[in-house]
Amino acid sequence: MTETRTLTLAEIEDIAFRALVAAGTSEANARPLAAATAATEAAGVASHGLAYIPIYAEHVQCGKVDGTAEPMLSQPRPGVICADAATGLPMRPLTRALKS
Repeated sequence: MTETRTLTLAEIEDIAFRALVAAGTSEANARPLAAATAATEAAGVASHGLAYIPIYAEHVQCGKVDGTAEPMLSQPRPGVICADAATGLPMRPLTRALKS
């Protein structure tokens, strides 16, 4: 029989963060994605929550995504912010753009 366990959002964020870092993602890139994963689970969207972390990790490990990429933001004109993930994971540049 399969045992199920209910995780807290903090546990989900921690598991996601540790898995991403273990796959080669920098802590700076892993933290916002782990937080978004917990928020996604809290919203009930399990298809893009914790279940998706192994896919992100695999993309980092196989080189499809650069886990250590340094995203860039630019503001080409007033009211426009461009977020470039530099072939990395999306949450860090998106989080930075939203704060701008």
